[in-house]
Amino acid sequence: MNEIKIVSQNINGLNNCIKRKRVLQTLKREGDIILLQETHLNKIEHEKLGKLASAQVFASSYGTARRGVAIIIPKRIPFELEKCVKDKEGRYVLVVGKVDGKAMSLLNIYNPPGQDSEFMRRMVSLLITEAKGLAIMGGDLNMAMSTKDTQSKGKHKSIFEVTKFTAGNLRTKRRTYKTSD
Repeated sequence: MNEIKIVSQNINGLNNCIKRKRVLQTLKREGDIILLQETHLNKIEHEKLGKLASAQVFASSYGTARRGVAIIIPKRIPFELEKCVKDKEGRYVLVVGKVDGKAMSLLNIYNPPGQDSEFMRRMVSLLITEAKGLAIMGGDLNMAMSTKDTQSKGKHKSIFEVTKFTAGNLRTKRRTYKTSD
């Protein structure tokens, strides 16, 4: 495959089967790999989502009808799973594998409002330590992209709280690990 389009969407619940079909149809037209946040689905419903989408679904669910993330990779994309890492709180799922023999890692995150910046630091560390090949992090980070962001009214942490940590660790990774490409 020469090009893969990745779409990310916070869908605020997929328990309604009509909404589920409509969302999947729309997102499948927009991209190849789909990252969903706030699916509000349990493990069994995530498996049904895979059958409905004719795809591999890698998901993390939460005990109640809240949170939940999923990575949907259609069967037409030759993705070979090597590793799947997820939490029990429905906040992230990381898949590591290969597409056409090339290493690829996808990290889908739902960072609920009000979480401290430590969660995002852990996500960056997870990506640094577990990812192979092309590493893509997406999702609903609930982070202000600017210090002048007035939309969040203090609910969301600033991306700048994580930047110093991230930059230092990424430099370390570049010095320590060699890429195959």
